[in-house]
Amino acid sequence: MTAFRGGLLNMKKSFLFAAVCAATFSLMPSVLSAQDIWDDYMEYRDSRWKKTLSVDRFTPMGYGLSVIQGDDAFCDQTSFGKNRNFFIGLFDVDYKPFRDVMVSLGVMLDWNSYRMNREYYWQPSLLEDNAVEPILASVAGIKEVKKSVLKVISLDFPLDITQDLGGGFTFTIGAAAEINFSGRTKFKGILTDGTKVKNGGYVTDEIRTRPVTYNIHAMLHWNDAGLFVKYNPESRFQTGHGPQFSSWTVGLLL
Repeated sequence: MTAFRGGLLNMKKSFLFAAVCAATFSLMPSVLSAQDIWDDYMEYRDSRWKKTLSVDRFTPMGYGLSVIQGDDAFCDQTSFGKNRNFFIGLFDVDYKPFRDVMVSLGVMLDWNSYRMNREYYWQPSLLEDNAVEPILASVAGIKEVKKSVLKVISLDFPLDITQDLGGGFTFTIGAAAEINFSGRTKFKGILTDGTKVKNGGYVTDEIRTRPVTYNIHAMLHWNDAGLFVKYNPESRFQTGHGPQFSSWTVGLLL
């Protein structure tokens, strides 16, 4: 009798073990399926959003020279190499609709400086406040102009499309809105009586600019270097407060 009960108990244990094993094997496909679904979702999320839409440090930094067109009073007294542009990217938002194509909206700082031949300088206007005009130095009692520069800083918002060309090459084309801060001048020279002057009454700041201008640009990158070209169709300065011109700028991406 005791042996019968022991055998019955062993049968119950075997049955229970078999039931547990059967249940486990029956649930495994659904467990694996749920894991696969989760893995698929994570892969989709990473590839579709985390890798496709991102906020990054904006890398472009460039230095270029500008060709000035339009304002005869300025253009006739300047030359290629005297007007310079420097910019540095801050950050941008990138979106990749395709593997080799990127759309980006960035923020960058943009410095522009304008110079004339040494016979001329930027004189604060006697007719308009917060304005400058090119003046022949000799008629103003200046023997030698060592430095006379007109500067303006802008905060740019470029919207670009970049194509990966392969082999480390990328090509970018886009346009940028420019938020312009007030312009200013610097001066250094020698008067006809030998007096050396640095700034003094020969400079002005708070020169009125157009609040918003724009440029069209293109860049060819190869790894960490490249070339850029930029076209500004209008002057950053308000009419009557600074030279009126368009410009082409070409330079290096650093």
